[in-house]
Amino acid sequence: MLSRARFMKHVAVCAFAVAGISTGAATAQEQQPAQQGGGLPTQGWFKTCNENADAKVCIVQNYARAENGQVLTAVGLIIPEGENGQPTLQVTVPTFRIIPAGVAMQIDNSSPQRINFEICTAEQCIARAPLTDTLVSAMKRGGQVTFTSVNVRQQPNPVDVTLSGFTAAFDGDPISQPDLVESQRNLDESIQKMAVDRRKRIEEAQQNATGN
Repeated sequence: MLSRARFMKHVAVCAFAVAGISTGAATAQEQQPAQQGGGLPTQGWFKTCNENADAKVCIVQNYARAENGQVLTAVGLIIPEGENGQPTLQVTVPTFRIIPAGVAMQIDNSSPQRINFEICTAEQCIARAPLTDTLVSAMKRGGQVTFTSVNVRQQPNPVDVTLSGFTAAFDGDPISQPDLVESQRNLDESIQKMAVDRRKRIEEAQQNATGN
């Protein structure tokens, strides 16, 4: 059986391998709303599994992005196989957060529950809580989950994540590594194309405004 320290180290290696949160996202979160279904391509909910000689850990995860494609909030349900560790809900947000406030998690119109921060680095803040069957059932029934952290300006930063596709990801098979890489590549290309189109529209608007 893995000790908690070794288990969390294993999780830190395999969790959220697709996208990271950079320190630049802190500014983005203060200025831009997260996009889920508002025109920005998203990867949606997906499951990955990682196995070595010590343990098998599966993670059901999703990312909320700003309009420029930056990851603002990453959420993962970390599920160890057998008795290797406690199933854990992990929410990762940009740094420069008010630590005592933690992250408030609200499914649809239910009462929010607070998830305490466990660690903050120079790049991100990570909140964790035990993952219960009750919470999983609520997420399966829900339509949207909102994660709210508070930045250093004392401003709440709510980020909405759709729960559409959550049940299929949670109960289904994990995505293969080649499919995961291809999905991320397609997502990156779509975001880059949208950024180019947005820049062109801005330039055209500026030209029209100056009469050139």
